[in-house]
Amino acid sequence: MKEKRLEEFGLKIRILREEKRISQKELAKRLEISPQALANYEKGKRMPGINILVRLSEELDVSIDFLLGLTDIRKPRSRMVKEQLEMLESIQEKEEILSLIEELSHWEPETVKIIERFLKRVRKNVESRDKGRHIQ
Repeated sequence: MKEKRLEEFGLKIRILREEKRISQKELAKRLEISPQALANYEKGKRMPGINILVRLSEELDVSIDFLLGLTDIRKPRSRMVKEQLEMLESIQEKEEILSLIEELSHWEPETVKIIERFLKRVRKNVESRDKGRHIQ
C-alpha cells in the first residue's frame, strides 16, 4: 500500500474508533493486539494482517472495502438489509403485542387476571436473570 493510502487507512481507523467512543487501549484489547500496534496502524506506519483487518471491520461495524478506501459505503448492502429486516421483525412483534393488549378488553376478567399473574412471573424471572448477568 502506498504511503498516502496507508496514512488514509490509519486516519479512517482513528475516526471510526472515535465515532464509537472507544479508546485505543480498549480497541486494542478487543482486537487482542498491543495498543502500540494499533497506534502504528492509526499513524499509517504499519498495515494489519488479514485477521486483524477482519476484526477491525467487525469492531468498527464497516466493510473491509470501506476500511481500505475502496468504497464510500460503510456497510455492504447485505449487512444493511439484514439489520433492517431485524428491525422490521422487532416492530412487527411489538405491534402483535399491542394488538393482543387491545384484545384483552374483550376477554373475561378472570382470564385477564391469569395473564397478568403470568406476565408478572415472567418479568420477575427476567429481572432476576438480568441481575445475575450484571454480577458476573
